[in-house]
Amino acid sequence: MTVEEFTLLPYAERLSALTEQAVCVAGRDLPKFKVLLYQLGSFYVEVFYHVNYNYITELMPFDSTDLLSPYLANIPLPF
Repeated sequence: MTVEEFTLLPYAERLSALTEQAVCVAGRDLPKFKVLLYQLGSFYVEVFYHVNYNYITELMPFDSTDLLSPYLANIPLPF
């Protein structure tokens, strides 16, 4: 599946693809949001979860590694 194919799926099918085929690789906290990063084949999807209202507000698929930079600081690397 490509980013374009994922984007064209109905919302429920995008969620199913994430739960059945993707791997959660990282997370980060923003004010009011928990953002989880999933890898789905050759691209990534950020899932924005509103912690006060208890629901997903956005699914943001991307295939550019430039957008991974907010997660890199949280990955522990051995010395």
